[in-house]
Amino acid sequence: MKFLVVRDDKVGDLALAWPSLALLKYYIPDAHITLLVQQYTYSLAKLCPWTDDILVGSNLPINKLKQAEFDVVIALRSTKKVALAGMIAGIPYRLAPATKWWQIFYNHRLTQRRSNSLKPEYAYNLDLIYKFLYDHKLTPKLLTTYNNDGDYLSNVIHRPLLHFNNEEVNKTKMRYLDDTNINNKMLFIVIHPGSGGSANNLTLPQYIHLITEILSRVRLNIKILISVGKDEIRYWEHIRKKIGENTCVLIEQRPDISWLAQHIAFCDLFISNSTGPLHLAGLLNRNTAGFYPNHQSGSSLRWQTLNEPSRRLIFTPQDGSNPKDVTSIDLDLALHTIIERLYLIDREKSL
Repeated sequence: MKFLVVRDDKVGDLALAWPSLALLKYYIPDAHITLLVQQYTYSLAKLCPWTDDILVGSNLPINKLKQAEFDVVIALRSTKKVALAGMIAGIPYRLAPATKWWQIFYNHRLTQRRSNSLKPEYAYNLDLIYKFLYDHKLTPKLLTTYNNDGDYLSNVIHRPLLHFNNEEVNKTKMRYLDDTNINNKMLFIVIHPGSGGSANNLTLPQYIHLITEILSRVRLNIKILISVGKDEIRYWEHIRKKIGENTCVLIEQRPDISWLAQHIAFCDLFISNSTGPLHLAGLLNRNTAGFYPNHQSGSSLRWQTLNEPSRRLIFTPQDGSNPKDVTSIDLDLALHTIIERLYLIDREKSL
């Protein structure tokens, strides 16, 4: 059976589609899955172990869709162009969330009301896969359910969802440490102060405060690595001036998302707001500390990362403050919790 699965938006959104692809392959091992993505996320899509082919861009030539002879299109994110193209191409089974008016171009729909943010984005994606499986009598389950530990991931899907072999990670790590003259025997903390405009964020001075306090309070051998997007090098320049290049180092920027993922793979703690790189850390099952707003569409539940619940630290605005104002988060409390976690990570590594 040939599937076209659509998730053609940002890095974090694509990362949260991986459980759906894994579930589809679990129940239909011989499924041929083509993933439709944006050019920007192509390098991340290439890393996904459950895809057989990748299409780039939403402007799909109808003749190519017909030639591909897809049996199924599942739009985890529905756009008008994809909806219309799938119908004109005559793909027999077409499934999408019942939200926008162009749902009429799909012959199967699932009402989800994602804007209520009652569960994680990846769980809403999984529900569409369960709908397809149920329609084809391939599984008795209908929808993903909440586990007591705050996890919605099906027990047939195992972490980490993104895995580099140890030799590959060690090679990347040693090359990076050689280039930056860093000792290998350290705890590595990656801080990503940018957001690409995708979510509410702390201010740069707040990130600098976090970095300064971690460095002054933690009596461990630590190194802070600063990750910035290709248009955010100014963040690094500002941090370097305030803190010093010998204290923090920059993760060299490359256009390939897999480059950043390989560096996150050897970090001990990843800190950022709710943005794409945080979800890369989740795919890799790294320890994360995430800053989230309290409003529905941006909540920590809706944009829950894919690492184990015990590896997630979540910080939100205090009660009584503007729920969208991430800058009102109690940074002293966050620092206390982050530092406790660093000591725990250090103890676990020494066992």
